[in-house]
Amino acid sequence: MRGLLYKEFYMFKPQFKSWIFVLMFFAIYSVLFHNISMIMMMIPMLGLVSGFSSFSYDKQYRCDEYFPALPVSRKELVWTKYLFLLCLDITLTAVSLVMMTVYSVWSGEPWIELMLQIGSVLVVTVLMQAILMPMVYILGIDKARYVNIVIWMLPWIGIMLFKDRLPRIETEQVMRVLKVLPILAVILMILSVIISVFAYRRKDL
Repeated sequence: MRGLLYKEFYMFKPQFKSWIFVLMFFAIYSVLFHNISMIMMMIPMLGLVSGFSSFSYDKQYRCDEYFPALPVSRKELVWTKYLFLLCLDITLTAVSLVMMTVYSVWSGEPWIELMLQIGSVLVVTVLMQAILMPMVYILGIDKARYVNIVIWMLPWIGIMLFKDRLPRIETEQVMRVLKVLPILAVILMILSVIISVFAYRRKDL
């Protein structure tokens, strides 16, 4: 499995330069406009892009053709993908923490609140990846890409269309949801791994 992880990071190496550019853009934007929303968006955006890129590279280099010849099980192949995404999520979160700490010192905003926001965004990212991964194994990377867009666009469209009719959300309700989200993310990720392993075992390579 260590060799498979090395393959994931090696194939993803060309993306790192793009990541540096994106991070610099987010940092400059936050400083100039005193707006940290772009930094908050960095984790889910790059987290989802990483998931799609990993499978896209496999398809580009036709990895599925030699996977059956490797002395690894399909379960290990699935676990590698999840571990790879988890490592990238942790890296993104660590970079965000550093950037937010600098921003907190520079702007005077409470550090604890900023850290809680980053933690919440990380949990949401894990939830999104937990939904994405089984779709890729079941539908394939191309179909999953479009289905994923629809899944995350529909709620936003619904909110924009019916925002005047939606009930007012109190702060206490938001805090309750935030407390439940980490547990939900863990449960959903476990189910995601199980579904992905089952789907990949049934797939013809």
